[in-house]
Amino acid sequence: MMGLVHKTDKLDADGLGTLLHNGTLPSVWIPPGDLRDERELPRTRMAFSKMRTALKNRMHSTLAKYALSLDTQSDIYAPKWRPQLMKLLRCLPDETRRCMEQELELLDLVQAHIDRLEARILERVRLTPTIQLIQSVPGPAEILSIVIDREVGSIDRFPSPKNFCGYAGTVPKVKGSGGKFHYGRMIKQANNYLKWAFIACPSRRPGKPRMWWFGSDTTPRGGTSTSSTSTSAPTIARGMPLP
Repeated sequence: MMGLVHKTDKLDADGLGTLLHNGTLPSVWIPPGDLRDERELPRTRMAFSKMRTALKNRMHSTLAKYALSLDTQSDIYAPKWRPQLMKLLRCLPDETRRCMEQELELLDLVQAHIDRLEARILERVRLTPTIQLIQSVPGPAEILSIVIDREVGSIDRFPSPKNFCGYAGTVPKVKGSGGKFHYGRMIKQANNYLKWAFIACPSRRPGKPRMWWFGSDTTPRGGTSTSSTSTSAPTIARGMPLP
């Protein structure tokens, strides 16, 4: 606090008093109680989505160990592929097959809870002009637009677009010295729920296939650059849950 070498409650209080007297004490926006309560719905859905992704990845790994797969690029756990998937499981050893069947049962249970949460979200959250504005951009669907709207809260609290991008965590970490800049991965000190929603939007863009991970050869993975032009978001780790 105030650049002092020592840190005590008395020095901290004196520093806060100085900032308050100068009018430079940073303020914090606290969302209303109703907004905090509604945020729990999409946040819980995100937690369940991570469980769903973990189960699917584990089952994919098990099938890969025995060189088994379905001839499709779509989600093999979708209801229309369930008969072919169950037939494929019969090729597995007995104990492995039993474990896969239990994982499928748990996956169906998690999916049922996600469906219930989505229905409750659409029932509780009313369509507002802000949500309609978010949906006008290619990418965000109903649920994602609600997540973005609820996590942002009030856009007026951000003094500039740069502050908002930093809060959303959609900018890379930058280290610069002597006119040279190194762009790393996206910053972690951010609203991770909002960051997740913005990253998930490209997979929902019309004409784009569903992706299990995001990023491409054109996204920066770190390196030295002398350009002052901002870069796009770095590659996201494999296993990001789909919306």
